[in-house]
Amino acid sequence: MSIINKLKEMNFSENEAKIYITLLKYGKSTGYEISKYSGIPRSKIYNHLETMLSRGVIEINSTEKVNLYRAISPDELINLSRKSLNNTLNSFEELVKNIPLINDDEEIWEIEDYNSLILKFEEIISNAKNSLYIQIWSEELNEDLTNSINKKIDEIEKSVVILYDKNQKYKTNLKKYFAHGFEMERLEDMSNRWISVIADDEIFLYGGILSDKDVSGVYTRNKFLSFFAKEYVKHDAYCLKLIDKFRSELISEYGKDMKEIRDIYS
Repeated sequence: MSIINKLKEMNFSENEAKIYITLLKYGKSTGYEISKYSGIPRSKIYNHLETMLSRGVIEINSTEKVNLYRAISPDELINLSRKSLNNTLNSFEELVKNIPLINDDEEIWEIEDYNSLILKFEEIISNAKNSLYIQIWSEELNEDLTNSINKKIDEIEKSVVILYDKNQKYKTNLKKYFAHGFEMERLEDMSNRWISVIADDEIFLYGGILSDKDVSGVYTRNKFLSFFAKEYVKHDAYCLKLIDKFRSELISEYGKDMKEIRDIYS
């Protein structure tokens, strides 16, 4: 993605982004020079400069015969943008405190953004009080999520985590988990990674992840769906616990990869 597109995400118009980049590249410049280097007509350049001055993303020296403009440094812009966003979020947080939230519906809601899926996943974990059942792949298990899960493992007795790792290395700081061990078989079945969490027997989130750009998730407070999802995770945990205890016997009976045990139709 280009710098212009990133600046547009930071509340710059396309012309403002071009002006900022031009000033970074050429240093202090007059309005005429900025128009010449950026390709923006002189009839429009000064309105953009005034807007950018009011936002603090450029500076002006008006002591010379002509006004000179320069961009603040990228570090300054990052700090300014971060402060502005934090102020906006703090104001929003205060304003919405008095709006009652209704969370008792049992509809199924779709999530198609990776970051939104992970944030909702972590939110459910953080708010869990009585029980927590999790399936997660190592690719999604960042430090913040690991800390959130460990906190709940300490607080909640009924907590189960099943960890998937296609390389089967399970390098993690999780305090308690079941290593799945049959990832390639599951990927053959599912064609993608996934995460799921069931909290307090009433909240269920599932997300299929082909890539950061290709996500299909669902979220619901439907107790029946939550119950069946929880039982699925528990069943996985039961099987993994048995396999761990009787691994040599199962390998002897069903082969090294225990594929025969999955052939339920013969």
